[in-house]
Amino acid sequence: MKNSIFFTSLIFLLVTNFSCKNKQNTEAVNTLKKSERELKTLELDGYKISYIDIGKGEPVVFVHGAISDYRVWENQMDAFSEKYRVIALSRRYAYPNDQTTSDSNDYSVKAHAKDLQNILQKLNLGPVHLVGHSYGGSTSLVATLENPDLVKSLILLEPPVSSMLENLPEAAGLDEEFANKVVIPAAKAFGENNEEAAVALFIGGVMGDSLYFDKSPQNERAMWLANTTEIKAIASGADLFESLMCQDFEGLKISTLLIKGEHSPKSLRLTSDELHKCIQNSELKELPNASHGLQHQNPEGFNKIVLEFIKSH
Repeated sequence: MKNSIFFTSLIFLLVTNFSCKNKQNTEAVNTLKKSERELKTLELDGYKISYIDIGKGEPVVFVHGAISDYRVWENQMDAFSEKYRVIALSRRYAYPNDQTTSDSNDYSVKAHAKDLQNILQKLNLGPVHLVGHSYGGSTSLVATLENPDLVKSLILLEPPVSSMLENLPEAAGLDEEFANKVVIPAAKAFGENNEEAAVALFIGGVMGDSLYFDKSPQNERAMWLANTTEIKAIASGADLFESLMCQDFEGLKISTLLIKGEHSPKSLRLTSDELHKCIQNSELKELPNASHGLQHQNPEGFNKIVLEFIKSH
């Protein structure tokens, strides 16, 4: 079961930036390159974390998923900074941070959650509205469980907490299918040092179009390829994820919003459903016209849902 959880987590982490299906959504993705903002850095034990810090008001902190970086929140920065202080960070080993690695590097969700807690404390933000997508959602969830005083409200965008699906009949066979069709051939490409082929396999496999990577905007392809370091660690088979079950959320009292895409993969939708059942003070919203790339496939709808939730909490 541990291996199947790994395979399910891996495939969804690798596609945190699902591309769009029509011209309007493609234009939304293209805004990733629209603005160049001043990057700041924060040092954690000699390692420099890059982040954007704009606006004034209560802090809203955005945590990206795997194979992406702070730029994935471009469609949120202006909209949220009108009323809030926006911090969009690049997690350890994400662009433009140092990606030097060794066998001793720790890529785990728990390690990233520790980073996140240290960042919130070093910036002296007080309780924040914490928004985490995919791997960044798992990171945000673990950080909140470990240090709830740092978080005022929690917004989770399809975190791959695959342990929630272990005993769910509806999830049977999903992980093996993804592993055989996508994960194994892409891992083979990584092993052959063909990063572009590996990323193309993951994107094409999940989107059901082997040419999808080639047809995607250049800036989007460039962002994927600039963030493969963490993915190599995930593809190595290392145990990176926290195993969380329903009882682990019994003490979580923080207001939590879960968002799932209308067209997102079944496993991610099921995980959001299960988390909603287990987190007492939670709401679940479905974002129309979106898959796993929630925040940029339907930015207007996404921003409306999240801003309304933050305003009420």
